Amino acid sequence: MNITTKKISKKLFTFLPAIIFISDELIATYIRPVFGLRKFGLISNILGWLPNFNAGLGMTLLGGIIISEVVNKVKVKIEVKLKIALILFVLIMTIFLLVRHEINQIGTGLCYDIADIYATIIGSILGTLISIRYNLKNPVLANI
Repeated sequence: MNITTKKISKKLFTFLPAIIFISDELIATYIRPVFGLRKFGLISNILGWLPNFNAGLGMTLLGGIIISEVVNKVKVKIEVKLKIALILFVLIMTIFLLVRHEINQIGTGLCYDIADIYATIIGSILGTLISIRYNLKNPVLANI
């Protein structure tokens, strides 16, 4: 991989959470009101839990980017174990806060669904795995 491709990959990874959050808002605002009706079957089901999946994915990716930025800005070399521990802390906090939000929305007019909690957990774990891979395995992206 040449240096230009590495720089493009780095920039795409940095903007990935923004792309996820913007697409999440587009889904919630424009797509789900039209195709979220039960008559659309599987599409309706997917649109029901997709915002929760995207929230977990985006937040853990954003946490991984912030951790890398802080490490890069203070120019401190930290051990791999500490970096992984920080990324896992972001995972735990993301899951805890998003599941808590899902449970607390009972009685607010929003629908509580166990599939939303599963989607949050799966999205958060996927985001964590991507963060670890790009922060630790790819030397160019290790210091975003």
